[in-house]
Amino acid sequence: MSFCFGIVSFVKEIIVIRHGEKNGDELTPEGITACNLQAQRIGSFHYAFASERNRTIQTAELVSRLPVKVDIRANVPSFPDGKLDKLSEAQKVHPLGIIGAIWEDASLVQDVRDAGARMRGMIREIMERLKDGERALIVSHDGTMIGLEKVLKDELFDTVDHSFGPLEGFSISRDLGVVAFH
Repeated sequence: MSFCFGIVSFVKEIIVIRHGEKNGDELTPEGITACNLQAQRIGSFHYAFASERNRTIQTAELVSRLPVKVDIRANVPSFPDGKLDKLSEAQKVHPLGIIGAIWEDASLVQDVRDAGARMRGMIREIMERLKDGERALIVSHDGTMIGLEKVLKDELFDTVDHSFGPLEGFSISRDLGVVAFH
């Protein structure tokens, strides 16, 4: 992350994080508390974006303290009918959660790649709009974030070795470089 203490920063930065701890599509009380703590740690933003899910909008509002713009390119990957319910069950037992369950079904990995490519377009548009020294926050979902990370790093989609927990994510620099943080 970039921090500025008494000098002007010329860094453009986008922070992408996963939504806070949830119950259904709402943040839990613990999730709300964690978002408020994250807001203190992560610094201020000029813009905030989220998928259309309540949990991402709530997270973005709490962390950024800004009005949130909804962008469907930050949504959960578009899985075939019925697959998301099965993935939700499988994530409960997989060590990597939902992303591990996705990688066990090769037909779903392309959906993650497509979601990452869509979000890359969103990132490029936001980065073009940012002025020097401005920061944006995007709150999304594990599968979409893994897809974006792999697309930006030009990685193969043959394996996955991590997932993003609540409020974890990465920073994207002006040149679309990715730096992980927790």
